[in-house]
Amino acid sequence: MRKMIYILVIIAVLIVCRGCIPSLMGGVSKKTAAENLTQYLEKNFKGELGFEELSRFFNEGNMNPNMFRAVVYEKARPVILFVSYFDAKKILTEEGDKTVTAYHKTIPEQYKEAKTDYTAREYIREYFKDRLSKIDFGYFETTAIFDHKAQVSEIKSITDDFEQQLNMYKDSLLVSNTHRVVFDMEEVNGLTLKVDFDSESDKFTGQRFGVWRKSKSYTKIEEALKPEMTKYLSSNNFDLQLHATNAFYLRQTDFAEGVWVNFLEKKGIVPSDKGRWQDPVIAFIFVYYDLNTGDIKKQFVEKRIVFDSYMDELDRIGKNLPAEYH
Repeated sequence: MRKMIYILVIIAVLIVCRGCIPSLMGGVSKKTAAENLTQYLEKNFKGELGFEELSRFFNEGNMNPNMFRAVVYEKARPVILFVSYFDAKKILTEEGDKTVTAYHKTIPEQYKEAKTDYTAREYIREYFKDRLSKIDFGYFETTAIFDHKAQVSEIKSITDDFEQQLNMYKDSLLVSNTHRVVFDMEEVNGLTLKVDFDSESDKFTGQRFGVWRKSKSYTKIEEALKPEMTKYLSSNNFDLQLHATNAFYLRQTDFAEGVWVNFLEKKGIVPSDKGRWQDPVIAFIFVYYDLNTGDIKKQFVEKRIVFDSYMDELDRIGKNLPAEYH
């Protein structure tokens, strides 16, 4: 019992000391950091910018007890914001056009980029204002929301225009080179689609349409097909069970049908977090599913031949589907 008390005391001391390390190394307090950042913003931006979520950013990577992180925003338009990392001890001793941030760019440079990004997004919103009810931009993903039932031709037309707009403002938008556009039509079309845009060749190019994995519609398809696949495997005496990995490939011509592909493993395989890991995938089940009627057109099992990785296998499967799925 006494030994346990000693251990708890030591742990408590270590926790307290860890929080005190920046101060012991000469780091300024959070209060001082806030005061210095306030003065810096007032001096260089005349009260135009504010900040929130201030926190110390001391870690093994920078080993700087004076490094802080804050979300800086424009007071008049708070949607214009960026995350800045700064040395709270040096921020008042350097000029505003010099590097006061430890990562990438200065606060003035970040602010300029944030304003340019905001302007580009507003131009795109204006372009689609009569066709989309709302557009929510993100770094990796943009969501376009429909307030009416959209036909396939309209969706494809908007996708083409999105590609054109992304390329037009590519140098202004703060988005990743691999960017996803999600078409939220759950309430009006019963589907939420997604298109991935890749810009490896310095130009955004839209890939195939798919049902967004995080949507209600994807979950509904999965819930409808799981018992059917399990029944099929059992009735055909397959010594197989469903693996957690799956994908749904949408027919590109009309969005009316899809192919659900589920990885399969031998019955009785224990999940990797409960026992010794092994590569369990030995086959795949394909289910051709009518999205309008909910009918299964056909389903079959294909044995695994070569398997490099889950993502490589999904890519291979997609490329080998009939032409209308490309």
